[in-house]
Amino acid sequence: CEGATTETNALAKLTQFLFSDAGFVYDTSYGTPHFFDRRKTAFRLGDYISAAISGLSNEVNCFDQAHGLAFSASVLGVDPEVIRMEPFGYLNPGHLVGITNLCNNPFFSSSSSHPNPLCDTNDCSRSKFSCHFFVRKGVGIFDACAGPALGNESLEQYVTRMVDTSTTDERIYSVPKRDVFGNAYFVTVEGGVSSNAIPYTAIKRIE
Repeated sequence: CEGATTETNALAKLTQFLFSDAGFVYDTSYGTPHFFDRRKTAFRLGDYISAAISGLSNEVNCFDQAHGLAFSASVLGVDPEVIRMEPFGYLNPGHLVGITNLCNNPFFSSSSSHPNPLCDTNDCSRSKFSCHFFVRKGVGIFDACAGPALGNESLEQYVTRMVDTSTTDERIYSVPKRDVFGNAYFVTVEGGVSSNAIPYTAIKRIE
């Protein structure tokens, strides 16, 4: 990443590129991964990079963007963690990758959801993120799917900004402040991508 002087700056620039300039568009129908193969637990990095270079519109979800960001960062010598949070919850108004309108209803193209990206918080057909993947380096959160998040927020700050807890339904579903063991949120560290990272047993890279 030209002009980046630290790992955090490089990761922020890469996150911004994958969010804004790579031609990726969130799958607002199903939220399905298009480069991450859940059956083979593999990520098609070569196809993902080719899609980014081409600049063509390609559908993605948070699985794709988090793993794409982590694996692409590893090429630059940056080794972030991939984080899975479940449950995640209803979204505060914000932006999804490739979606220009403000959105608090991520699956607005689905026949079972409200047809507008932004809808009333009390609408019973409003959709939500059942889980969400993003990246962490140190204490900073990076998200190339929603936001974007560029590493200047802690996990707690990120969740506070992203997750809607304004109504009873949102508070019931969304991530709790503490789990039964007193740990903050329900977070799983999926791992890093280098040999000295947390063992990454689930994901392998396919060139």
